[in-house]
Amino acid sequence: MSRFSDVTNIWSTIKEIDVRDIRDQADLPCRIALLGHATFGRDLIMRLLTLGAQRFPARTPQVSIIDLPLGREQAVDLNRVDLVLLTLDASQALSYDEFLAYEKLAILPIPLLIAVWGTALPKSSDSTHQADLQASPAVLLDPQSDPATQRKALAKAVLELVPESLHIAAARRYPGLRSEVTNSLLSSVALSNATFAFTSGLPEMIPVLNLPLNAADMLVLTKNQALLAYRVALAMGAEGDFSAMIRELLPVVGGGFLWRQLARQLVGLIPGIGLLPKVAVAYAGTFVTGIAAWRWYERGELISKAELQSLVKTALEEGRQRAKALIGNRKSADNDGTPATKPRLRQRLGALLNPKNWFKAIRGRFKRKPKQVHQPAESNDQSNSAA
Repeated sequence: MSRFSDVTNIWSTIKEIDVRDIRDQADLPCRIALLGHATFGRDLIMRLLTLGAQRFPARTPQVSIIDLPLGREQAVDLNRVDLVLLTLDASQALSYDEFLAYEKLAILPIPLLIAVWGTALPKSSDSTHQADLQASPAVLLDPQSDPATQRKALAKAVLELVPESLHIAAARRYPGLRSEVTNSLLSSVALSNATFAFTSGLPEMIPVLNLPLNAADMLVLTKNQALLAYRVALAMGAEGDFSAMIRELLPVVGGGFLWRQLARQLVGLIPGIGLLPKVAVAYAGTFVTGIAAWRWYERGELISKAELQSLVKTALEEGRQRAKALIGNRKSADNDGTPATKPRLRQRLGALLNPKNWFKAIRGRFKRKPKQVHQPAESNDQSNSAA
């Protein structure tokens, strides 16, 4: 069971985390150019980008609205943006201006996304300007879908092209991207913590090494959870220093700490079997911590007890599947030939710490060696005769 001093030490560690790089990335510009005719399709894309969770006000969107036809000077200015969105309407044939714009955009060294209002790429009515639109990434926005589904599809397509280092900055400026950015953060950090728990859990199954490695494990997982909560807060548009944000979520971080304590008890009580639940708990604890931070910074709400139990159950099952995959990959690596020729770390350390092996080594060192019998050297005459 965790002690108050343990939680105090964790809080001291959290306050020492350097988040300047994360904060600097969150303040980076994220420029998007929105091209197309001044029709319903382009206005729809703009609404999907700017409408979303706004408990905290969004930074000013850095969107350049460009009408067609695309001029040469405008094409040169596009080199300063991070993403170009060409909006098309599937109900209208591809116009000559849209064809020329696509031809110019396709050769620029910047990401290009075709956003289509419809369920298929538009076709040209003139065979003389057939554009190969399938050569570029495209997102189809079904007019019959609800706005949430459309926003999710657009956000996913945008974030696949925008550099990952700009994801939090993009979420701060475009609320329509916030949910997708946060969901990606949760999945990534939860999987990272599960992988770390898996790798650190192998030597933990040896009782002598259990205590020091648990302390290091606790430190790494807690830092990752705290940084996850901070990134979620920034993605949701929150302002303030790291310590102030995390202090709001201290009970949540403490809950994650208790999750990890449970995992270690399982490893200690069931050597060789507790690895799977340890990985599952590390994944679930991180994921639940991220969800709690998400809910708080998105709506200012705390998760109810009943909802938390349901969420934990789902996250643990997902964590078990992740753990099985990691353990399965480990076994495959051990059986592929080369790694299997060497004993595992657990086996080597177990043999080293086995008292029976110590006695054998000591007895062998002091065991009396048999006397060597020296054979008389053959005479030169005998050697010569043999030759």
